[in-house]
Amino acid sequence: MKNALLENQEFNEQNDEKATFTDHLTRESGFFTIDNPPDKEKLDRMIRAYFPWPGVWTKYKLNDKEVIIKFLPDNKIQVQGKNQMEYADFVNGYEKGREFLKKLGLS
Repeated sequence: MKNALLENQEFNEQNDEKATFTDHLTRESGFFTIDNPPDKEKLDRMIRAYFPWPGVWTKYKLNDKEVIIKFLPDNKIQVQGKNQMEYADFVNGYEKGREFLKKLGLS
């Protein structure tokens, strides 16, 4: 069965001498430290690329306890042990929420 979208396309042969391999993805591939976060554009690309696995995440101290915070598509965030929420709900629910998002350029 032919695909009509591919029927009139031109394809280039891969140059094997320029081909490269990527690193294997691990759970740590999506981790970043809050002290050295990716810029907003890179963070957005990471979220889309690493969803659903390995995910984009960091550790941060909220309510006197260090927790894992996961970043999800559509401007959602999930604190360890909690349901996913919008950024606005995160800011309203956590005293340091605005500060955290500001460090990442997300507020």
